[in-house]
Order: sequence, then structure tokens, then C-alpha cells
Amino acid sequence: MYESLYRRGNRSSVGYLYPVLNSVLYNVLFHFCNCVCRELTGPAVIRKSHSPKDQLDLLFRGMAQAVAWLLFLQLVLEETQVVDSKLQIAIKNFRTLHIDYPMVNYPEGFQGYCNGLMAYVRDVKQSWYCPKTHYVVHAPWKAVREFCKYSESFCENYNEYCTLTHDSYPLTICSLGSIQPPTSCRYNGTLTNQRLYLLCSRKYDAEPIGIIGLY
Repeated sequence: MYESLYRRGNRSSVGYLYPVLNSVLYNVLFHFCNCVCRELTGPAVIRKSHSPKDQLDLLFRGMAQAVAWLLFLQLVLEETQVVDSKLQIAIKNFRTLHIDYPMVNYPEGFQGYCNGLMAYVRDVKQSWYCPKTHYVVHAPWKAVREFCKYSESFCENYNEYCTLTHDSYPLTICSLGSIQPPTSCRYNGTLTNQRLYLLCSRKYDAEPIGIIGLY
């Protein structure tokens, strides 16, 4: 829920919520202390003193409410931290795995550009899975990033903001071959020049986090 709300907002980072939630946490503790003090020293106490048992009951009731609030806030903080962590990884991976400029020349032992690139991609992701298709753009990251300054659409299928670049870019499409050796992945590469459908981290002043298609 928090992830969806965040992604539809215009905050620069989920980290924006941390000081807000910390402020709420301190307010809860302050409110709890005030309530206990009022119950134990208020006008009712002056008229009739609470017995030790009543004082303990009041204290435990206040503590139960405070603990419930603290647990709720802890869950919210953990959720926002997870979202922020995933987003930062996606931003880093886009720049690392989808931008290759200037284009790297892999050794002949890799038997082609895409086999060398995809070996690197799988190593970074620490996964044995062989992706069927991977796009890598041969243009400066800043040039691609410009198109995430404003995302006019929200792609429901991806739960992210998305946009189509105005310019075409040189890129390589790495496609998994139909016949695979038993212990590795073999890819075919196609060099082309097309516009990109980008996923962006938010609506305004965002970072690209994925390529979902070409135009």
C-alpha cells in the first residue's frame, strides 16, 4: 500500500518520510507521558487519590496504547525502507546494465557481444536465470535520463510511471538463442536505432529504472 502511494506521489525519495514518521513517534511518546501524568496528578486525583492498583491500571492502559502505536510506526518505517532500497537498486541497475557507452568490446572467448554482456548481467544480478531479452543503450546515461524529468503516463501493468523518448538511440537487443548448451546461456545480438519506452522512478525529476519496449 505504502509503495503504491509513494510511487504515485512526487516526492524525491521515500526517505522523505523518515523525519515525518520520527516526528510522529516522538509525539506519540510525548502524548503518552502527558496522559499518564494527567491521570496520576490531575484534579480527580486531588479530590480522591488513586489507589496503587488504580495507578498501575492507568499506567498499563497508557503503555498498551503507546506500544500499539509504536508497532504500527515500526511497520510503516520498515515498509518505506524496503521500497527505498528496491528503488535505489533499480536505479543503479539501469545505469549499470542498460547503458553501455562507449560500447565495450568483449574478448573473442565470449563468442559475441551479447554473450559477454549477459554473463556480466547475470553476475551482477547473482542469478543463473537466462533472460529472454535484454536491451542495452549505446548513448550517455544523462541523455536517456532527460526523458524521465516528466512522465506523462502511469503504466498499470508495471505499477510505475513510464514515458516514450522523443529521440531514437543506438542500442543492442540481446535475444536468447533457441538452442542452448546445458551449462550456459547463448545470445544473439541485433544492433538497431529506436525510441525507448522507459519506466521512471516517479512522475517528476525521476530516474530511469527499466526499458519495457521499443518504438
